[in-house]
This record gives sequence, structure tokens and C-alpha cells, in this order.
Amino acid sequence: MIGRIAAGAATGLALWTATEYGVHRWVMHGRAGGNRFSVEHLEHHADPDHTLPLGLDRTLLWRAAGLAAVAVPGSAIAGPAAGIAAGAGFTAGYLGYTDLHHRIHHRAPRNPLTRAIWRRHLRHHFGNPHSAYGVTTGLWDEVLHTGGRAPERVKVPRRLAMSWLTDGSGAVREEYADEYEIVGRTQRTLGPDDRSRALADLVPTAE
Repeated sequence: MIGRIAAGAATGLALWTATEYGVHRWVMHGRAGGNRFSVEHLEHHADPDHTLPLGLDRTLLWRAAGLAAVAVPGSAIAGPAAGIAAGAGFTAGYLGYTDLHHRIHHRAPRNPLTRAIWRRHLRHHFGNPHSAYGVTTGLWDEVLHTGGRAPERVKVPRRLAMSWLTDGSGAVREEYADEYEIVGRTQRTLGPDDRSRALADLVPTAE
């Protein structure tokens, strides 16, 4: 029984990572503003600071729907215990993604693993929005060849720079200087061009 529950939870978690990749690539970016989810996501590209921490994420209905969408067929295939565990694993993956995504934009990475995760997602924002779709894992980018070329340093427009990345003068903190570069002169004032470029699925300009 314990083995079936563990296998169900692992399956649900793996299914979440595939769902995260697929929704990010084909729904949020593949439609370039063609649906509400795409517009909301591309607005986040225009203003990357705009994320919700886990406690304020108001998507309880989506969590319940995701759990049920996995648990019901999972229960029919592998039994109630494994099915419910799969639904719980899927939901846990979603919650972990939500928290991780917020942290990337608002908290400094703490170790080599998180530095790599942060850097992959930020080059999606500032280097190429049509690569590095995976947030919690880069597995599906590797499988489907959408990892993109990792630049020597991620170039971050000054007006969009995360607070953890820069010091009081607006320069990159010394510990991140090998991975990131601040470009452009404009301070943090977002303009119409930021939104129009984001909705066109283009990277932000340096200025």
C-alpha cells in the first residue's frame, strides 16, 4: 500500500512538471495574448515584479480542479489510494511552482542549485521567452530541445532588475557579477513599450 501511494504521488508530481511546461509553452506563450491566461502571463513579462506569494495566490478552485482531474482517473486506473496520492502530488507540484516562481523574482538564491534554477528562469524573461519554459525543472526543455543557448551572463534591463540582484547604486551585487549584467540607463519606470513588447512575446529592450 505504501509503495502504491508513493508511486502515485511521484506520478502526480511528474505529471505536474509536464503540465507546467506545456501550459507555459503552448498556452501562455504559444498564443501570444490570445487568451486570458496568456495575457496575464505576458503582463508578468512586462513587469516581472508582479507575482503573488503562495499565501495570496487566489487559485483554490484551480487547485481543487487539478487534484480532481488527476485523482479521479488515477483512482480508476490504480485504485483510490494511489489515485488520491497522484492528485495530491500534482497539487503539491503546483504549490511548489507558485512559491518557487515568486521567490525567483523576490528572493536571492541560496545555493548552487537555486542559482541555476533562478538563472534559467531569468534568461527566459530577459534573453529568449521562447526557451527555458520549465520553472521547477529543465527536464522537459531538454527532452523537447527548448533549453536554448545559455549566455555567459544574463543581461537584465535596469528598470526590470530584481531588488536582490542590485546594490544601493543599482549595480549588480558582486556575488552575481559572473552570471548577470545590468544594461540600459533607465531606472524603474515601466512604459507602454514594455507592455506592447511583452504582449508581442518579445524580450524587453535595454533602454
